[in-house]
Amino acid sequence: MNRSTYAYVRVLGTALGLTATAHGIFELRRGNRATDGHLMADMGAFTLATNYRATGFGAMSAGLALSGWSLTRMRSGNGPPVFLLLSILGFLFGGGIAQVPVSLLVWGAATKVDGSLSWWERSLPFGARAALAAAWLPAFVAGLSLVAAGIALWLLVLPPGDRRRVGGMHYALWSVLGCGLTLLVAAVPCGFARDIEARQAPD
Repeated sequence: MNRSTYAYVRVLGTALGLTATAHGIFELRRGNRATDGHLMADMGAFTLATNYRATGFGAMSAGLALSGWSLTRMRSGNGPPVFLLLSILGFLFGGGIAQVPVSLLVWGAATKVDGSLSWWERSLPFGARAALAAAWLPAFVAGLSLVAAGIALWLLVLPPGDRRRVGGMHYALWSVLGCGLTLLVAAVPCGFARDIEARQAPD
């Protein structure tokens, strides 16, 4: 097992599920009434069910299932495909549009949890591989912290459901999330390098 990649997938997959659940809670609060359409601009989400209550239940169900699957089943034979299916369901029922690229990133990493990293081993020179391996934990922790800060800013200062003119807080939110996501993307090859180093370490 590629332990660094597995840790990455479990943590981020769980966080994605919780974020979709948060979307669902805000949608439920809008009550049993129709949305303005399939695209809910005030929620930053898409829905097939043009009703806030139905959408909220859908997002919460998919989000909780996604978190549970990420924690317990990502190493099973159908772990990555089911993760992708739950992510798609979350998107289709109000779990949030911004989660799509992160879900694809986690799904891609999940396919390598028990897979071969031979291409990366051939492509990364030893010195670069060692440097990337050492950078994995700082990149992962910093990226996760920035994304968590961005989500907290979103929930507490700019909660979904209210229409606002784009201002300084929006730019701050997008900057924090952008930096965090960049570090999380960089953490994927760093994790691969760390797993290769761990395989080659003497017992």
